[in-house]
Order: sequence, then structure tokens, then C-alpha cells
Amino acid sequence: MKSILYLLSFLVCTTAFSQTSNQEKATTAIKNVETSPLTEVMLRKYYSTDDIQEMKMNASNKIESLDYYYSKSFKVKDGQTYTKDQLLKIDITKLDNKRLSDKTVEVLDENSKLYLVLDSHSTLKATINEMMKVD
Repeated sequence: MKSILYLLSFLVCTTAFSQTSNQEKATTAIKNVETSPLTEVMLRKYYSTDDIQEMKMNASNKIESLDYYYSKSFKVKDGQTYTKDQLLKIDITKLDNKRLSDKTVEVLDENSKLYLVLDSHSTLKATINEMMKVD
């Protein structure tokens, strides 16, 4: 009887450890996709939590391209001092209509009060297309 109890205890512990290990692996997979704080703000604004987890688990190239779009498809104009709070106010989707076809453009972001230099449409498209290629 004791050996059956030991066996059952062992099986319960092993099963619990296995489930914990799988959860840790899933969490690690999510954490492996590096995104900027601004991208995280934009993802939460425009996507559901389930959609974000799904992309981070199964579509890392999409997350990388969204990270480029939301936080790297522009630069803060040189010479400005700014805070992290100002950066997190930038919503690049509101400035897309200001992008030019084949050259960068400088614009004032009303939310952050920062001057930004936006990548051109052609650079944006080429960069995202390259990131979305499946190897």
C-alpha cells in the first residue's frame, strides 16, 4: 500500500513539474521577442492580449516589423532633450499621412511636442517586407 502511495505521489509531482515546465517555456518564448517600451504601449492600444501573445509565440517576424513601425520608423530630431514619458506619447499611426514617398520628413508630434524625422514610405515598406520574409 505504501509503495502505491509513493508511486501516486511521484506521478503527481512529475505531472505538476511537467506542466510548470511547459508554462515556463511558453513564458520564455514570449519574453524572447524584444520590443521597445513604445511598441508595448502601441500593442496594448491596438491589439488584444491574446493577439499579442499569439504574435509573440508564433509570428515573431510580425512583432519585429511592428516594433520597427511603432518605434524605429522615425527618429527624434537631433538636439532635443526629452523624457521617456514624452516618447511613450508618440503614436506613429497618427503621423503616417505626413510621410513622403521617397524621402524623410520632419514633423512636429502634437502629443509629445517633439520634432520627429519620419522614414519615407518606400523605406518603411522595404524594411517591413524584409522583416516579413519567411526563411
